[in-house]
Amino acid sequence: MSGAGAPQIAVDGSGITVEIVAAQWHTEVMDGLVAGAIRAADAAGASYRLHRVPGAFELTVVAEALARRGAEAIVCLGVVIKGATPHFEYVCEGVTHGLTDVA
Repeated sequence: MSGAGAPQIAVDGSGITVEIVAAQWHTEVMDGLVAGAIRAADAAGASYRLHRVPGAFELTVVAEALARRGAEAIVCLGVVIKGATPHFEYVCEGVTHGLTDVA
């Protein structure tokens, strides 16, 4: 993506801790996503804590636990690669519903 049309918003995150929840699968992609989330937190002046989970499906469990503990901001990152089986649809649907419930 070129970034054309992306909003340019100054965010003041000073005094907030961003909880970054990241899956471990597909590290070559995930490492870039985590680095971007950390850069965004740093640019906003927020602190962050990184929580690693085995896969995308576990994002919901940790996000819910963090929300129940009063987390100020939660960023969930996961990668699911579509293959020849319906596994992609099952995981994506479950994670989407789970994160929507947490929100």
